[in-house]
Formats: sequence, C-alpha cells, structure tokens
Amino acid sequence: MLGSLVGLESSEQQIPASLRFVISWALKITLSTACVSYIVSQISTEGQVFIQLAEHLSLLSIEFILLSIFLGVFLLCINWGLEIIKWHALIGTYLGTKWSTSIKGVLSGLTIGVFTPNRIGEFIGRVLAIGPTKRVAATLLSLVNGLAQSVATISFGLFALALLLNAIIGEELGGVGMVVLRLVLLLTWILALTIYFNLSLFANKVSSWKLTVKWTEQLQLLGQISSAQLNRLYLLSLLRFMTFVGQYFLVFSFLLPEPNWLLVGGLSVVSLFSNTMLSFLPIPDILIKQMVALSYFSLFDFDLSIVSMAVFLVWLINVALPALAGVSALMTYRIFKSV
Repeated sequence: MLGSLVGLESSEQQIPASLRFVISWALKITLSTACVSYIVSQISTEGQVFIQLAEHLSLLSIEFILLSIFLGVFLLCINWGLEIIKWHALIGTYLGTKWSTSIKGVLSGLTIGVFTPNRIGEFIGRVLAIGPTKRVAATLLSLVNGLAQSVATISFGLFALALLLNAIIGEELGGVGMVVLRLVLLLTWILALTIYFNLSLFANKVSSWKLTVKWTEQLQLLGQISSAQLNRLYLLSLLRFMTFVGQYFLVFSFLLPEPNWLLVGGLSVVSLFSNTMLSFLPIPDILIKQMVALSYFSLFDFDLSIVSMAVFLVWLINVALPALAGVSALMTYRIFKSV
C-alpha cells in the first residue's frame, strides 16, 4: 500500500491536468458504483430474510418495534462515533487534520471497504481523505488504529473462548488441562498487548531496513505515539467492541422471545475468529462473519436461520447504511495534489 501511494504522488506531475481530472472522477465514480452494486446484490441475495422479517414484525407491538429502531440507530451512532474519535485522536494529533476529515475518512473507508476482501478498502478510503503529501504517514496511523481494535477483539474473544471451551470440553480436559489451556490463552493475550504497546521498537527495527529507508521519517512517527495515546485507543476500542456485541444482543432480543444470552455472549468468539484469525481470507467480510457465526451456533440447539438473519441485519445497519452515506464523502476527495 505504501508503494502504490508513493508511486501515485511521484508520478502526478507526469500526468496532464485534464487527464488527472478524468482519472480522479472515474476512480471516485467506479468505487461508489461498486459499493452501491455490492450492497444491492447482497440485499437481493438475502431476499428470504426480509420475508421472514416481515412475518416476525407482524407479531410485535408498534412500541417494541419503534424502541428497537431507536436503540439500533443509537448503537450505530455510538459505534462509528467511537471509531471517528479513535481515528481523529491519531490523525488530528500527528497530522493536524480537522474533524471533518476524520468523519469523511471513516465513512468513505466503509464505502470502499464494504466490497473489498478483508475490508482492505477501509484503509484506502481513510488514507485518500488525507492530503496527498501525508498519505504515507496516514497509512501507518491507520494500521495502528486497526491494531488497537484487533487487540481489543482478542481481549474479549480470548476471555469468551476460555468460558466456551470450559463449558464444552472442560470435563474431558480435566483440571490440569483447563489450567494449561487458560495459560496458553493468557500468554496469547499478553503477547498481543506487548506487541501493541511496543510499536516504537517495531518502528526502529523496520526503519533500518534498506527497503524502507525512503519512509524512515514516516516510520519514526510510530515511535512518537505516546503510551497514554495507545492506552486511550485501546480503551476506545474496548468500548467499541462492547457496543458491537450490544448490537447483536439487541438484534437477538428483537428476533427471539427468550434468547440464550450465554450463547449470544459467545459472539465475542465469533468476532475473534472472523476479525483476526480468518481476516486474511480473500472473501467479503459479511461472508466470513456468516460462516463463523453459523459454525459456532451449529454446536448448540439453535435456529440457524435466525443466526443468518441476525448477522445480515447487523451488517445492513452497521456497515451497509454508513457505507452508502460515505459515497457523498468520497466524491469530495482530491486524489491528486492538483487537478
């Protein structure tokens, strides 16, 4: 990603202004169209979900439906509001950008990320919102922001995984086996935290490589991120993850009269696998989440059609709607320094 951004900046002066204008708008229109097309295709594919949802709505009171909608919108705003605060805490502090840039970056990142494998487009969308001369530094800060969220996911996910394994195979493993398992999970969590809170060591090491010497100044930026700032990002990431799980609790309470909250709480394990361990798979994010969620709930006596509906509804509210809102932000981008 660094190389492509640097290449774009260095080759700009070789491209005529009229051609830069055409390339810029063609890119923005193509990305926006891809976003809308992908969301429409997912909605059309999940047509059965809307039929089931309509049948379910007919059984509920208007008050309960309106309350659920209100809480859904509220959690949506909290979720992405926290992400905007996280992103601005980095680029506002170290790149001197405005709040409007942070908001546009997060929303347009969703626009591009919604249809790209591993949601890699989120990084690209956020970086494109930054001025062309600061995009390499913004890429590094975006990686730090993503790492903070991954560590928060690992923190909750490993704890939930320990509880889940204890319930499923605790008797088979015995006391000693469970102690060893918990120790392994604890060490994994400590390793994740150690890597996250020692970014300066990583930056110093990588900046000495021949391949990265041209980005030494930008890499040193990682060493300037204080422990207090990393702590703040981590805490905000934990709050955001709790909000995300809360969205699933809300959806399941909407779909089921008496949800098994212990099983729903295990969605932290689903997030652990879908957002970290399986995030390298070159397939869209929603497919990974559905695959992992169905695999998890199939271990129990749970209606898998409800699970599929819940995953889709959370994706629709939490990802698709903000991604569509990000289209307008994407259209304001300056792909080149000048057009």
